[in-house]
Amino acid sequence: MSLQERQVKPIYDALETGSFKAALQACNKLLRKQPAFELVKALKALTLARAGKAEESSSLCDEIIARKPTEDVILATLSHSLRTLGRHDDVTAMYDEAFKKQPGNEELGAQAFMANAKISNWKVAQQISTKMYKTFKEDRYLYWSVMSAVLQASLAEAHKLLLSPAGRSLCDTSLVIDEVRSQVAVKRGFWKVEGDLARQRLDGVFNVSQSQSNEEQSTTRRDRNWLTFLALLDATFRKQSEFSLKATMPEINRIRDPKEIFREKQLEEEDKAERERLRTKTGEKEASDEQEVVENTLEERIHAVRTFLERLVELDGAEERGSLLSLLELERRIRDESDLTLEDGSYVRLLGLFLRTFGDKPSCYEDLRPYIVTLGDPDLKQWRILLEEIPNDVSNETSLRRLCNAEKFRRVTLRSDEVTMLSESETLRGLLRLYQDALPLGKILPKTDLQPADDLAVLVGEVLVSMWTLSGTVFLIVGAPLLALDHYHTLNPKQMQTDTLSHLILSRAATFSLAAIGDLTMSNECLEASQIYAANSTEVRIYISIKEDRTAEMIARAFQHEKYSQVQDFILFEDRLDNSLQRDLTKIEHVRMRLAHEPAVPEIIDVELLEFRFIFDRIHHDNRDFTVLPDHQPKNQSFDLQTVLGSVHPAFGWLEVWLKIYVRALTQASDYDESAKNRTIDPLYLKLVPRMEDPRPLKERVATASEEELTELTPDEQLFWEYTTALAEWLEPHHEAIRPRENRAVADTTALEAAVRWQDPPTILTGYYENVDMTYQTAFADVMRRLDQVSSEICMAWEALHVAQLAQEAFVLFSIQTARFKTSTKRKNDPLTQAIKLMRLNIVASLAAVSNRLQKYCEAQNSLDNRKNLVAIAEKITPGVMDYDFSYDIAKKMTDARRRIFEGVVKGIAKISTTHA
Repeated sequence: MSLQERQVKPIYDALETGSFKAALQACNKLLRKQPAFELVKALKALTLARAGKAEESSSLCDEIIARKPTEDVILATLSHSLRTLGRHDDVTAMYDEAFKKQPGNEELGAQAFMANAKISNWKVAQQISTKMYKTFKEDRYLYWSVMSAVLQASLAEAHKLLLSPAGRSLCDTSLVIDEVRSQVAVKRGFWKVEGDLARQRLDGVFNVSQSQSNEEQSTTRRDRNWLTFLALLDATFRKQSEFSLKATMPEINRIRDPKEIFREKQLEEEDKAERERLRTKTGEKEASDEQEVVENTLEERIHAVRTFLERLVELDGAEERGSLLSLLELERRIRDESDLTLEDGSYVRLLGLFLRTFGDKPSCYEDLRPYIVTLGDPDLKQWRILLEEIPNDVSNETSLRRLCNAEKFRRVTLRSDEVTMLSESETLRGLLRLYQDALPLGKILPKTDLQPADDLAVLVGEVLVSMWTLSGTVFLIVGAPLLALDHYHTLNPKQMQTDTLSHLILSRAATFSLAAIGDLTMSNECLEASQIYAANSTEVRIYISIKEDRTAEMIARAFQHEKYSQVQDFILFEDRLDNSLQRDLTKIEHVRMRLAHEPAVPEIIDVELLEFRFIFDRIHHDNRDFTVLPDHQPKNQSFDLQTVLGSVHPAFGWLEVWLKIYVRALTQASDYDESAKNRTIDPLYLKLVPRMEDPRPLKERVATASEEELTELTPDEQLFWEYTTALAEWLEPHHEAIRPRENRAVADTTALEAAVRWQDPPTILTGYYENVDMTYQTAFADVMRRLDQVSSEICMAWEALHVAQLAQEAFVLFSIQTARFKTSTKRKNDPLTQAIKLMRLNIVASLAAVSNRLQKYCEAQNSLDNRKNLVAIAEKITPGVMDYDFSYDIAKKMTDARRRIFEGVVKGIAKISTTHA
């Protein structure tokens, strides 16, 4: 160990253990002896940054940067400090300067490139990598330059670059880069080129040396990628099919955040203006895309492609299904996307050929479903005749898979008028019989393995859900969230899966929370699901200024290890994860539970308010996976929508409404200084907040909700919105008058005091008070009516919990918003204080009535007689399938879990009433 290493080792040890005070003392001790020790200065800057002393750290960083260091260890240490402070541009500038001073230092050049790649500064990154290629003559630097150009070039420039020898080499070795090349060509309208290239690849003669024989060519590099087939068909019709895109890329079907659409328009305009500015500055002319000449008609192109695909089908046989599926896609496009006519029955004949050839493959259903659900009545009749030819043979796995696919096809083609209780009961018995007959095929398999007959069990479950939908009788395990949580934990979701799957248990999770009595099961589940965001997030917290930009490091490593196909994916991954819709839906649910459990002290209110205000302007991405549950329900039905709470998934509108509720409520309860925002939040983050389409101030924007947003709420949530809006409007003038002078929205103190003088109130203020009082009492009257309604057999147990929890939450928000008007000697006789006191007493009495009604409902739903009734119903539906002990055990688990939640909510309401009384 060198002398320098021995000197700084105590500093590193202190930093690793978080002992910032000891690290700072060690730095000062060394600097007194060696004032020019640059490494120790860099370590001191890092220590100050991590200790939260941003100004001192920043000034010390400026001092070191001014000397333009070139030593690796100093640059690395200083980059950690600058990233902690949010000064990412200074990191890149520092490495650029170091590389300029030592252009022959390959390591410095690589670090300069990586620093620019981490912040997506692709133009400078391309310049550095090009310079490194010329200096060091390594191919990987040329690839770095090509990727940087692709990530920041216009269409014409990117296409030209990708057609160069280096670009073609990348496309040959990377499917992702080749896909980028294809997308660029399609956007420029180069259909013929793409079609010829796809045909060559499918024929197995693309880029094959002329010395090979025809027989060798037929087995060499024959491409059967489905995207290649689609490229051929797109070139034939000279357009991309929305149907095919949705079938191959499910993310297209996801609902997009309106703010994201508006932001994209902004970026397009800014990008266009920037390109025009650069062209004007350099005197270059805009690159014009040459248009291809159409040499033949659509009918001629279709004939040529059909002949080509038929030859591939004959060549592939039962080994490859892509050629036959593409021929089916061709016929569908002729039928749906052209003016040409199909030969009668040709479409169904192709479906039948695919079913006979690949019907025993697990993928058969997923392949054909998009084409099956669009069949008209004449074709549907022929298709059902084909399905009837498949025997009910479960003697071997091949026959069983073919039968399972047939049963799925039968179910998804049913019309609504064909689905009745009688037909579903017959279907259920038939599927159960087949399932029992097929069970011996999986006897030798471990219990943890999928059984060959599992698809039949899934169909049975979906039939039961359909019967529940038809009858209204509750057969689902509802109001028992802990059982659902156990099933979710069985899935054992890892990291990113929590972002895509946690909605299965955390959607409207506050309905099932027992945080009010100290049971933090659901609250902890929210925190567990949020760990992936904390690990990736580049957002700067209020009190913690340490940044963990792991995705940026992953981008740099992708370049370092020449994994170019992953670069763009990492960039998109970072954006989608940092701005995940599920992240902030979970955040809302957690805060709703937290405020029921913890006292709403000013520190909590200010922190949550500040975070909610930034979430409000964030552009979100919906990464949730709604296709993880199989769906084989008949037409116009969806298994997902049949089982979701409230019949609608919370999405962008639901999030906007709840953010408006809490931003408005917490703003009234807080004395937060708006001018402090720029001092507590990373300035880089402030730059990322987009300009909003709605130019109104935040205070006005949170006061109203659009019809589109309200449609994502349940009726009870809409009533909750009406109550919180009326309460906030009534209290707003009073909050403005009593809030500290420097934080008031209105500077005229006299006008404010006159507005809230109770002895002579303005008419509109009196109206607000009367409306709020009436709204609140109406709201609780509606709660009682809703509890009477959900006590009937046609409603589910979760609805009773939903109604009660919203009533409890309404009281919590009432207490938070009226906390500053509590009775005191000074305000003892104030009419507002007396009115709030009276309302509080009425609310507590109403909540007691809600609690009593909920307790009676719980006793009725979870009684011993009801448990026995569930067992009897199960025996009636599935006679002889399940023994009595098994059925009784399931019913006991359900009723016990439901009783625990109901009793916990009842106790929670009592505790909330006592705490906030």
